[in-house]
Parts: sequence; structure tokens; C-alpha cells
Amino acid sequence: MELGYHPSISDRLFLELNRSNFSFLVTNKDLIPLHSGEFQLVDVELLDQILKTNKVFDQIFSSVNLNIRGADFVLVPQDLSSDTNRRVLFLMNYKLDPMSDLRSGFIGNAIEIVYRIPTELVQLLRNKFKNLEVKHELESLSKCWFGSVVNTMSHDMYASISQGKLLLAVRSKGKIVFANIFDINNSDDVFYYCMLTVEQLELDIERINIFWLIEDDRFQLDALQKQFQNYVNTVRPYLFDISGDVSKDEFVIAHQGMMAMLQCAS
Repeated sequence: MELGYHPSISDRLFLELNRSNFSFLVTNKDLIPLHSGEFQLVDVELLDQILKTNKVFDQIFSSVNLNIRGADFVLVPQDLSSDTNRRVLFLMNYKLDPMSDLRSGFIGNAIEIVYRIPTELVQLLRNKFKNLEVKHELESLSKCWFGSVVNTMSHDMYASISQGKLLLAVRSKGKIVFANIFDINNSDDVFYYCMLTVEQLELDIERINIFWLIEDDRFQLDALQKQFQNYVNTVRPYLFDISGDVSKDEFVIAHQGMMAMLQCAS
């Protein structure tokens, strides 16, 4: 496989594990996309073959970031944080299979996120890229989305749809007040979980803004906007600071979660 771009040691590599998908994006030091690709992933042997047969992964990168998407998680107050508590709280909500392990990160407001990672896949990537940094998608997005300037009179809901999973997070007065992940099959499921969250948090429905990241062909933004238009204040896509021809790139359009991670990169 030819590189298709001119590499530099200042280039950055962004990776994403999204259940059965493995994606990559190479940018220059200014985070301008240079090269990208996507693979169907079934096991560690296939990932090993992908890494060995694609020259792009043999290059030197100034940083390598791995985004974990669609992974089950729980939120834990930092004052209750310990290895034992993390595991107990996670196992109260989910099962942990022998091929997975737990990892924790920080999402602000003295809250940790504890999430499932595919152990062998992540270890293989660590062996390949010694400077690999691993984060859950919510951990990545909290850095910029939850840290941005806010209207204290509104409630912002972030909704990410990908491979039959809905990640919901709510920011009120600049603080994360809710985050969870749900299995979904259709737009009615999406509507149900969003409105259930609104009801449980007792949010003022006239001050709710929903920002969407959609990477599932079964769900279209226009249809979701129509479904929600009589119930919430604003429904619109999450906007990226991407200009020029790059904004029209098929990979950029199809991998909004990775682009959000890129936008939040330091």
C-alpha cells in the first residue's frame, strides 16, 4: 500500500476502535488531514495483519491518539475512586468478558469515566506505537465541548449515534450532569432515551439544545430534527472547525467522532 502523502516526523496519527471498525487519520502538525482509511475488524490477528501490511503505520508520528467508541462506561466521583470501586461499580451495570479490561479517565467536575477496552487490541497498538494515548470518546470530547463557553440559561445535550449505540451526555450551567450509553434500533429508540433523560433530569424543555454526531446510515439528521422539532429548542449537528476542501472529504463526513477528537486535540 502506497502512502498517498508525504510524511513528516511532525505528523500526528489518530486511531479509532469502534466495535468492529478500525479507522485511522493522519494529520500534519496543524491538524490538517493528510491521509485516512478504515478497516473491518474481527480479531487481534487481523489487526496485526493490518498494521504489518500498511506502510502508513511504519512512519514516525509526533503523537498517536486512540479513541474508544461505543464502549460501555460508568461515571465515578473522584472521591470514591479506587481500583476496587471502579470494578465494583462497573460490574453492577455491565458484564466484563475475559477479552476486556477496565480503564479510567477524567472528564471534569471531579468525575472519572471507567470504561471497557478490548485488551489484546489495545496492547497490540501499544506495542506498535510507544507514544499511544488512549481515551474514551466522552473523555476526548469533554476537553473542548464541555469546557467551551456556555449559555448558563440553556441545557446542552450531546448525542452520538454509531453502530447501534447512542451516547448521551448533558451539560447544564457548564457542568456534566448526565452521561450514559444505550443500545438503539431505530429513531423511536433515540427519541425515547433523549426524552427520558430530559424527564429524569427535570430539564426545561424550552431551553434544551441537542447536538448530534451521526455515523449510522439508519439514522438521518433531517428525520431526527423533524421528530424533535416540537419538543426541544434546538436540534442541529455538532459543528467542526474544518474549512476548505477538507470539510467535503468523504472520510471526514463519515467519521464525525474522530473529527471531534481531532478538534479537541491539544
